[in-house]
Amino acid sequence: MAKDVIQKAVQKDDTKKLYSILGGVVVTSLLFFFPVGLFYMFIFYKSNVAFVDGVYLFATIYLIGATACLMYYRFIVVGDKKMEIDKMDLGTVSTVFQKSFAAFFGILGFTLVAIALNPSMIRIFENTVGFVVCQWWGVNELLQQMLRSDLFDKVSNDLAKDDMDQYMNYDFLITLWNQEDREKLRQTIESTCSKKSGSETFKKRDLRFDFYWNSDTITKEKLDKLIGFIDLKYYVGHFTWVYIASLFSLLTSLVATIMIA
Repeated sequence: MAKDVIQKAVQKDDTKKLYSILGGVVVTSLLFFFPVGLFYMFIFYKSNVAFVDGVYLFATIYLIGATACLMYYRFIVVGDKKMEIDKMDLGTVSTVFQKSFAAFFGILGFTLVAIALNPSMIRIFENTVGFVVCQWWGVNELLQQMLRSDLFDKVSNDLAKDDMDQYMNYDFLITLWNQEDREKLRQTIESTCSKKSGSETFKKRDLRFDFYWNSDTITKEKLDKLIGFIDLKYYVGHFTWVYIASLFSLLTSLVATIMIA
């Protein structure tokens, strides 16, 4: 019955049914983002990505996806506006969960293993999507307070504030560091700022560009905030992989759900 739902809609020229099937897929995929993001933050916020956390994350996303497929099946395929999934027969529920598990295990599970074995993959999104998020959260303002540059300071002194905010962006520097560099970076900044301000040792270039740390403005709070930005872009990069894999897993599950006999 259900496996022919699209074919029957095409044969009967039932545009409304086709739109409901496609619209249901789009809406379900969009709403899927919020529970996945919520559980991701619950599991990984200020913690390292461990094996047990990965298994827990996979199981949680799989259950969310399978439940979404059940609701989609009941609402779109069967046409039950109340989405009473408790009234579905055990065989259909079992089939949905099995097909969903195959999709999530094959796509999401493989992705989680891949980024765990090769963490450098995370930097693809860490320094793109994660970088943009850090920009939104004000990393440029923080780095302008923590860093000085003999070259760029001369230029910025001749600029109006609006022009300086537009052209003198230091936010790209956040891409120089990743989670493995956090402690070394903290030690470097603390060591540099303990030296006398204005000395040649103090103004040693610890970065790859014409910048040095400004001990007059750096505080423990700002240092912790900088480390927080490094963590933030990492988790955004990791989550981007997880969500893309979860979304493809969900779409595969939805297609399988439509074809359930």
